[in-house]
Amino acid sequence: IQDKILFLDGEFVLCGKRHAPASLSILNYEGKIILHKLIKPEEEVTNYLYKLTGFNQNALRNGIPERTMIKYLNELQTGKILIGSDLSLDIKTFKINVDNLLGIRDLSTALAVRRRLNIWNGRSGLAKMAYHFWKLEIHKGTHNSLDDVIMIRDVYTLLENEYEDDYYNHPDEEESILDNIEIEDYS
Repeated sequence: IQDKILFLDGEFVLCGKRHAPASLSILNYEGKIILHKLIKPEEEVTNYLYKLTGFNQNALRNGIPERTMIKYLNELQTGKILIGSDLSLDIKTFKINVDNLLGIRDLSTALAVRRRLNIWNGRSGLAKMAYHFWKLEIHKGTHNSLDDVIMIRDVYTLLENEYEDDYYNHPDEEESILDNIEIEDYS
């Protein structure tokens, strides 16, 4: 099953009210970097969410076009198990066809994580996991999809023997953590 696993994390900007992909990082089970790229959104970026992403106009100017990345990702993920943290926004924004996946393992809702952190209401954030398991403080500054996907892999491999598949809500039925955060534009 390990050859079917892809760890995924993306970072996003706003184009009007739409979240648009700005970076994507993917690892295989062994931790090899499959992809780590910046993405140029199709539409004009209205908010780089600089405080979270560190991105500005120059950073994304030479990124891979959004449509190209979405097409590539949807080919790559077919028949795979996607593992991430708070995957609802990633799935929605990257237009991932969940019917083509072998499975989804979202650490933010995973029963193994909830048991270890004793969190039963809401989602478990990646920063809480990193601190609980390794006393690491992450997300104090900007987020980085490569750093985050490495942490996702570390958490999953620590807990994989305890992992139970749990219910996954379709992205249209569930809010992302980012949906309710008010963020100023620092770009």
